[in-house]
Amino acid sequence: MSDFFYGVVWFFITGRILIGLAPFVAPGPLVRLFRLPHSEDTTSGRLFARFFGVRDIGLGILVAAMLDDLSWLRWAFLFNAGMDVGDFLAVLLAVRAKPTLKKSYLLFGSFSVAGGLGWVVLYFWSGL
Repeated sequence: MSDFFYGVVWFFITGRILIGLAPFVAPGPLVRLFRLPHSEDTTSGRLFARFFGVRDIGLGILVAAMLDDLSWLRWAFLFNAGMDVGDFLAVLLAVRAKPTLKKSYLLFGSFSVAGGLGWVVLYFWSGL
């Protein structure tokens, strides 16, 4: 694979890890980015965001660890895409449970869809 391909993969790895770090280093700005009302910025909400942050950091590290083996790297791409599909399904459940926050939740969903599609593109690109 080309250097450009691995550069794009590193972009995704870095993005995944930065998304994971965000709830730890900038929880307030993250709440504002997703346009959540101040009432939703709770200790419990921040705790769960940090749980997902740890997961995202781990997913980025997983891809980095697979860089030397293309077959495992391709598996890691699909695994990351699967996590993003799960995130999107969680968003749909949240919209149903609390329709007043639909716009904020759909913004979360757009991140998971974009990320998931990106991992799928990397998967197919790596098979060429």
